[in-house]
Amino acid sequence: GMLNANGYETMGLFAAIFCAIVLYASAWFTRDRIPHLTQPDEDQAARFSWTNFGRDLMMAISNRNYLFLLLGFFLLSVTLGAREGFNNYMNLFYWELVPDQMRFYVVGTAAGYILAFTQTFRIHRMIDKRATIVLSALGLAILPAIPVILRIWGMFPENGADNLLFWLIVFNGTGAAAGAILNISVMSALADIADENELKFGNRQEGVLYAARTFFAKADHALGIFVAGLAIDLIQFPVNAKPGEVEADTIHMLGLIDSPYSIIPAAIAAAFYAGYRINRHKHAKIREELAARSAA
Repeated sequence: GMLNANGYETMGLFAAIFCAIVLYASAWFTRDRIPHLTQPDEDQAARFSWTNFGRDLMMAISNRNYLFLLLGFFLLSVTLGAREGFNNYMNLFYWELVPDQMRFYVVGTAAGYILAFTQTFRIHRMIDKRATIVLSALGLAILPAIPVILRIWGMFPENGADNLLFWLIVFNGTGAAAGAILNISVMSALADIADENELKFGNRQEGVLYAARTFFAKADHALGIFVAGLAIDLIQFPVNAKPGEVEADTIHMLGLIDSPYSIIPAAIAAAFYAGYRINRHKHAKIREELAARSAA
């Protein structure tokens, strides 16, 4: 099924419609939060202008904490994009799974998301947001790569083994949990940065902070997929290949690039994330100063 090009048009159309429904539903059912949002000053320009946009963007990037989060996410997105580009190749040719097996990945992914959703706030209480961001970034870098690393060392189930899919789902789920914890933590950190910018500049900048990050994420993710395509050409992966018929050296190189090598930019991303310096105490102080300013 995955090698049948005729099915992709229908899949793409379904995905587009489904995403549109989910996104607009999310916007619709969060409308009750609008009255609780901080509103801009009346003297701020209501109409969009490129001059104001450029000034706001430079103001946001001048925040050291935001810049480090942005640089970290840039490198992390390269890793994630590359792995996404390799995903079908790995499942079909490296692990030699069939589509009926791949559908069970959703079990691990869903479990990881639920774990992150229910436990992230507890983790923030135990080790603070900054440490959570760094550790979850490292987890997202390393955990999905462990099966390939163990396979290279001869310590992972062989293709076709009964427990192969189980362990792939386990590591996929733990990677999903790390990614979800990281995403929740960074989104929360951006809210803290909005508080910091309001204290520094008198302008919260939620729109710019979140939108700029999302834009760069899309661009970087696409770059990662492009890198994956270049790597496929570099190792001369055969066109119209069939699972089980690709040379062992080519499969080995595919695994190396997908996992051990892809850890590198994500690990560097974790180092940039460590540059984020708003801890619980500092954020509480920022909130106190904002409250005092509002009361004055």
